[in-house]
Amino acid sequence: ILVDSIPSIADKFSGVRLVIGGEQITPAGACEPYAEGLRRRVHELGLADRVDFRGYLHRETIRAEVGKAEVCVFPSRYETACYACLEAISYGGVALATRVGGLPEYHEHGKSLWFVDPESPEDLAKGIIRVLEDEDLRRQLRSLGRDHVAKTCSPERIVSESLSVYRDAMERFRLDAETGRQARASFRLFAKHLLATVAQSDTAAQRIGLMLQDSGNPSDSRRTPSFLSKAKDKIKNWF
Repeated sequence: ILVDSIPSIADKFSGVRLVIGGEQITPAGACEPYAEGLRRRVHELGLADRVDFRGYLHRETIRAEVGKAEVCVFPSRYETACYACLEAISYGGVALATRVGGLPEYHEHGKSLWFVDPESPEDLAKGIIRVLEDEDLRRQLRSLGRDHVAKTCSPERIVSESLSVYRDAMERFRLDAETGRQARASFRLFAKHLLATVAQSDTAAQRIGLMLQDSGNPSDSRRTPSFLSKAKDKIKNWF
């Protein structure tokens, strides 16, 4: 979708170049890396001189590329949190993404990033052109985006909101001991799942905290383990 949008963008910006980063893996059921299909499409469109495939990038290289880019594009068909997008914004990048999955839960259109509709090279091209044409908009997205990610993705908030969701679920699934052995076993299984999920939330919190810390944000990921410990204590008290 992004490659197909480049000709329309090049009509407005003759010097446009696309840098594609990411490990070149082979999707399940496919016989070749996904990037190979992209390379063929690039050649079909005559864009070989405009598209650079960089492969896997280390964190330092990502930060450097984000700093050089006018806009970081995430044209996902589906997503959860899209850590790559959060990372780019935390490094001060201007982000444009498709409105799919969990992205709208993390971001506000025109504030932390610029949203476009998915599955549409035309809409993607229009969105990219809109951002590239407006320097004030890019400046606003850089400024507001970084602050938004720091606030929305703080380790404290991640763990706290995860606990809140599961506390509500606990109330709905709370079972009286009189309902029998099978019900109590189901309840214990739910508790194990709950603890595992909080641990996953903690991993996410540490990853995002590290991004923010690397970007110079005062958020400190080293505090996160204490939140996990407190979370586990709270869960045990619920039983």
